[in-house]
Amino acid sequence: MRQPVKGVLLTAVALLTVFWLIPAAANLIIAYNWWHEIGQVDTWIAMLWYSISPMGIGAVLAAVALWVAHARGMHFAGVRRRDHPLYSWLMLVALAIVAIIVASASIDYWTVMRYIGSRGSMGARGGWIDPVFSRPLSFYLFGLPV
Repeated sequence: MRQPVKGVLLTAVALLTVFWLIPAAANLIIAYNWWHEIGQVDTWIAMLWYSISPMGIGAVLAAVALWVAHARGMHFAGVRRRDHPLYSWLMLVALAIVAIIVASASIDYWTVMRYIGSRGSMGARGGWIDPVFSRPLSFYLFGLPV
């Protein structure tokens, strides 16, 4: 690839990254300030952790699976990774980006957190009891007047 084309592509990628980072950072700052104003920064940090960790774990697992599949494919083709170190690093970065995209598109953190949170509940036999008014869930679904 010629130098001017590389420069244009690199500039375009850098601009897209900056145009993505600015709104994301602004959203993060606004959310932090709002949670700080109501005195619930610990809650915000926990919610941020709960929303990032399932996608992060999924992205790491997907990246490992993609990297192993790529390494096995190269081994099957008879190509050694140490013979092409630049290609190996670029492919690792590309597979990580693909893994992040796949994980963010396919993992719903709210579903994961509901599952993890429900593991400690009593289940159908005991049922859920409101900790404040000691009412069962059926009261709130069927017995509470509208």
